[in-house]
Amino acid sequence: MIAVGTGKTLKLGEAGQGMGEVLTMAAQKRGDALSDRGTYVAFRKKTDLVVLRQGDKNLWIPYGILAVNPVKFPHAKYGLAMKFVDFVTGPEGRSILPGYKVDGDHLFFVSGEG
Repeated sequence: MIAVGTGKTLKLGEAGQGMGEVLTMAAQKRGDALSDRGTYVAFRKKTDLVVLRQGDKNLWIPYGILAVNPVKFPHAKYGLAMKFVDFVTGPEGRSILPGYKVDGDHLFFVSGEG
């Protein structure tokens, strides 16, 4: 999670929209917003918002991966899901994720790094 905006504080509000719409609203209202890094990178060329804060452990939101319960969801391909989980959480996946970049910016940090 990163804080983006213009540096001007506005009244706290709830958008009830997706993250892209929230960034658009923050730009239009000349305010600030919290955003995930991926959405900000995708929208930064559409707005003049800048990163105000990042790397703060208070803004860290971990992503997780798990396979659904095969008893509750028998149609799910549990074996394939577990192969994917093992790949992402194993040495190869953990080495690939930190290198994933969009426009030169890292989008993922393994084990909360970053």
